[in-house]
Amino acid sequence: IIWGGLDGKKSRILTSGVDILHTSTELWERKKTKGTSPPGCAAGAYVLLGESLYYFGGRKTLIDKTDSFDNAIRRLNLEKSDLEWEYIPARNPIRAPKGKYGSGMVTCGRDKIAVFAGVAKGSELTRDVHIFNVVERTWRHQPTTGDLPPPCDEFTFNQLDPTHAILYGGLTNGDDLHV
Repeated sequence: IIWGGLDGKKSRILTSGVDILHTSTELWERKKTKGTSPPGCAAGAYVLLGESLYYFGGRKTLIDKTDSFDNAIRRLNLEKSDLEWEYIPARNPIRAPKGKYGSGMVTCGRDKIAVFAGVAKGSELTRDVHIFNVVERTWRHQPTTGDLPPPCDEFTFNQLDPTHAILYGGLTNGDDLHV
């Protein structure tokens, strides 16, 4: 499943279409969705949890200086053939992470999502960890220990098992690759 990004043309328009690759036929299909689709954006964070694709953040403009960063959670229900978007308002929005793009997301058990790092307003690189409980619809900041990566974005963030994830690559303030 691919959602959003650039249209691939010189116009650099941000799209909000949902495309699905059928691996058995190696053919792409553009799917219509129900509900209110999020506005087109680039560099949002995505994770599959159960039968849903959860989406956080993203950059809504690319060309001018009026960047808009999102900190909302949205869900694309994949259970039915009619895909449906849902905006999930947090019950405690004051505890949500800053709006940002270039973050990473992994699942934490059956009902939680972890969001790590990214770029916030003013090109601020972050390295915070926030947990969103999809059942309770609440955010919490997650303190960390150990060798925390530097503030970064544009990295690969993959879950290894229910309690561990690995970060590879990414850009820091010095445009360095972090491993």
